[in-house]
Amino acid sequence: MSRDLFGFKAEPFSVYPDNKYFFSSISHDKAISLLEYGINSRKGFMLLTGLKGSGKTMACNVLSENLKQCNLAVITDNIKDPEKLITEICTGFGLDCSSCDTQSSFGMLMDFFVSGYKDGMNNLIIIDDAENISDGSLELLNSFMEIEIEKCKLVQVILCGSPDMHDRMKNISSRLGPKFTFTVELAALSMKDTAEYVEHRIKKALGEDFPIFRKPAFIEIYHYSKGIPSEINRVAQKAIEIANEKKSSRVAPNHVKMAAANLYGVSRKRSITYALPVTVLIIFLFIYGGYAVMQMKPAEKTATAKAEVPQQTAAPVEQPAKTETPSVPAVTPSEPADVPAKPVAAPEKQKPAVPAVTPVVPVKTAPVAKPAPVKPKYGCITTTSGLKMRSKPSVTSESVTNAPYMARIDLIKMTENQEWWECEYKGTHGFMYAKFIEVSESGVCK
Repeated sequence: MSRDLFGFKAEPFSVYPDNKYFFSSISHDKAISLLEYGINSRKGFMLLTGLKGSGKTMACNVLSENLKQCNLAVITDNIKDPEKLITEICTGFGLDCSSCDTQSSFGMLMDFFVSGYKDGMNNLIIIDDAENISDGSLELLNSFMEIEIEKCKLVQVILCGSPDMHDRMKNISSRLGPKFTFTVELAALSMKDTAEYVEHRIKKALGEDFPIFRKPAFIEIYHYSKGIPSEINRVAQKAIEIANEKKSSRVAPNHVKMAAANLYGVSRKRSITYALPVTVLIIFLFIYGGYAVMQMKPAEKTATAKAEVPQQTAAPVEQPAKTETPSVPAVTPSEPADVPAKPVAAPEKQKPAVPAVTPVVPVKTAPVAKPAPVKPKYGCITTTSGLKMRSKPSVTSESVTNAPYMARIDLIKMTENQEWWECEYKGTHGFMYAKFIEVSESGVCK
C-alpha cells in the first residue's frame, strides 16, 4: 500500500529477513568478524545472543554468504527432541538418514565431518532460536566435540538465542561450558544508527537516495522502538502507510506518533495531559514571583529614604578656620631698619631617580631540531587460519586478499571506532580486523 505515493519497488520494512537490506552497524560487524574467526580457527561452540528482533538471524545469514569451503546446516525449527535434531542436522548436510536410528545417524555424520576435513572443508551447524533447546539436545551437540584431528574440531556450532542463555549455559553442564570459544551479544542500535538504518532500507527499496522521513521523525522512531531493528521496521512501515493515507509527501513526527498509538496503544495526548498542569504551574509561579518582586521594590525605596534623612540633619556646621599670623624674622641692631630681610630659600625639590637602563643583549636561540621520522608500524597476523583483507572496514565488503598466520603487514592507521586497521600486504591496500593483529615495532613475526 505504501508503494502508491512513494513509488517503492519493494516493501522497505518487511518482517522477513533479507540480506539485501542488511545494515552493518559496529555491533553487527564485530559479531560477524568474531564468529568468522571462530569458524576458520575450528574452535567449536560459539554463542550469539541478543534481544528478540536485534538481527541475529540476519547476521547468521550474512555470515553464511561470506563463508567459503564450508558445509552448512541451519536449524530454524524449535526442536527439543535429540533424535529429531540429529535427523534435521543430517538433512541440512544433505544426508539421507530417514531410516536410521540415532546411533547410525551419529556415525554417518562423523564420517561426513572427517571426509570434509580431509578435503579442506569446514562443517558448521547454526541453530536459530536456541533459547528453548533441551538439555538432551545440548548434550548431543557436545558429543560432536569429543573427536578432534590435529587439535581441530571437526564441526563448529553456533547457538543463537536470548541474553538469558548465558546463565543457562553456565549451569547446564560443567563439561559444556568451557567449550564456548566466543560469546557475542548484539546490542540495540543507537539513535544515529537508527536514522542511518531507516535511510539505508529506504534507499534499497526505492533505488535512490530520497529523504522520505523528516529528521525529527527519527527521534520518535528511536523513542518507540528502543533501537531494536524489528520494532524499527514495524513503526517505520506503519508511519509510511499513515502518511500515504493522508497524501503527505514526507513522513513527519506526528505520523510516527500515530503509528505508535496504533501498534502499542500509546496515547498521543499523553504528553499533553502531563504538560498542561506543568505549564499552568510555571505560569502561576512566574506571575506570583513577578508580583512579589513589584511589592518588594516600594518597600525598599521607603526604607532607603528613611535611612538618608538623618544623615542630612546631623551633618555638622563647618566653622571658619583660624588664620595664623606669619612670623617676622628678627632684625639685628647692626643692620639698618630699612633694609629688607633676605628671603629664606626654599629647599630644592629632589628629582626622581631615573632607573638605569640595562642594555638588552640578544639571546641566541638554538636551532629547532627536526622531528625524527616516524618509524613504520608493522603488524603480525595471530589467527592460525589467516586473516582476510577487505576493501572497506566492514565484514560485508569485498575480500581483496588473505594474509596467512604470522604474516607481516604494514599498518597505516586505525579507524575511529578502533575496530579495523588500514594496512598493506604485498602491495595490496585494504582493512583488517584489529583484534587479530599484534603490533610489532621491529617487524619480526614469530
